[in-house]
Amino acid sequence: MKKIFVIICSAVFMCGVFQNMANAKECRVTTCTESNRKTTGNSILSTNGLLGAEAASSGGQCYRCNWGDNDYECKEGTVIAIKHKDYATNGRINGFYRCEDEGVRNDEWVKYDPTLTCGPELGSLPSTATNTESYFHINGVKTGSVRSETGDSLVLANGSDGCVMYVCKKGYTPNMDKTDCISAESVDCTASGGRWVGSECQCDDSKGLKQNSGKTTCVCKNSGYEYIAASQKCEETEESKKRRDQQKNEQVKNKCISSGGSWNQTSRSCSCSAGKNLILRGEECICKSADYTRSTDKKSCVLTNVAARKKECESAAASGAYWDENTEECKCRDLNKEFVGGQCQTKADIEKCKNIVGAEWSVSLNKCVCTDEDKEINANETQCVEKGSVKRDREQKAIADKIIAAGGVLDSMVASFEANVWKNAQGEFNTARLASDSIAGVVLGTAGGLITSSVMKKHQVEDGFEDLKCVIGGQPVAGWGDEFRVGIQ
Repeated sequence: MKKIFVIICSAVFMCGVFQNMANAKECRVTTCTESNRKTTGNSILSTNGLLGAEAASSGGQCYRCNWGDNDYECKEGTVIAIKHKDYATNGRINGFYRCEDEGVRNDEWVKYDPTLTCGPELGSLPSTATNTESYFHINGVKTGSVRSETGDSLVLANGSDGCVMYVCKKGYTPNMDKTDCISAESVDCTASGGRWVGSECQCDDSKGLKQNSGKTTCVCKNSGYEYIAASQKCEETEESKKRRDQQKNEQVKNKCISSGGSWNQTSRSCSCSAGKNLILRGEECICKSADYTRSTDKKSCVLTNVAARKKECESAAASGAYWDENTEECKCRDLNKEFVGGQCQTKADIEKCKNIVGAEWSVSLNKCVCTDEDKEINANETQCVEKGSVKRDREQKAIADKIIAAGGVLDSMVASFEANVWKNAQGEFNTARLASDSIAGVVLGTAGGLITSSVMKKHQVEDGFEDLKCVIGGQPVAGWGDEFRVGIQ
């Protein structure tokens, strides 16, 4: 459209050039009709990207390029962007149109394709990247700002420009440097611990990996394992470990029961019945000696015949076994071993002794003893405890010490008494008075009163302290084991 300028000059004001107010018009849509088109050119643009006659016959909404007679027309330089159906998700634009001066009354919309590559901040790869597809984009530094939005189109600021987005085609993904597109299969291969070579994924056996059926990724060779990127190898999953422990427990349980043992689920332990001639060895029950063999039902052991036992013994000579013709028994040259399960093995009692703290096996006594002489193996044969006699002696000594101390107190009391009916002129004990009061008990006289002593009970069991006695004023009043009472009358 031709511009009209008015030149105003005066002595007071400087001359200036004012552009027609048409440039200040607002760019917005109006109805697309043939009458609105006015010319055969492309002066109108529909919101879905149609120009000229096609836009006029579409019956939709159109933009007018600088007609100069309405305030909703778009001024020269205005850019319209037509949205793609995926615009909401990736900002994709079908095309850009600029209102350009064509030297006629009604200017035209001219379609142009941006050539500048969008920046990496939008997620665009370089234009040199391979295996890409491209589309136009509106947002970003290189595209300017959006002034308004109408349906399927956008009105951009004057002088704005679009850019070209380069993204990987389907089946490809950006490499680590975001400079090229590589096969998605190669990425999957690398993520699974492999190395993409040619058209297949190569897997390292030392990491516990193997190719999947399609040779596109690596998988762990062993079931229950998964590839851990941090360690770069296959590791067993926690679920697999738990399942394996459960299976092992079940196997041990079945092994115990099938060998004739009894399984304790709480302690997860196997016990073997001596009545069935069984002993525990490892995780199962076996016959207690070479003189026994499995019964028909395999749940217990019965005596074998001599010939069978001798043959079994001779075959175990390498373990130190030999056959004693006199006793018709298989014996071991090492006295700390016994013939069990077809060979000479350390005696079960010795093995058990090793687990008792403070105990050792005595070859001369052929039993487990405590290294501390004051201790002995308890009834359960699980630990060394203080001997009963040591404890009893200590308790009896404590009692004796108390009695002696009490006697000393009484002696000191009697010694302080003056001569009285219980003492004669020489200060000795008055036996005559004792005889007269013997029926009621022992009575000792003092200036202040009488001390009586009555024997309450006599123990008949000899404890080894029979010579001990309680004496008051030189007079025995009770022997060892007696209970007596002393009082003052």
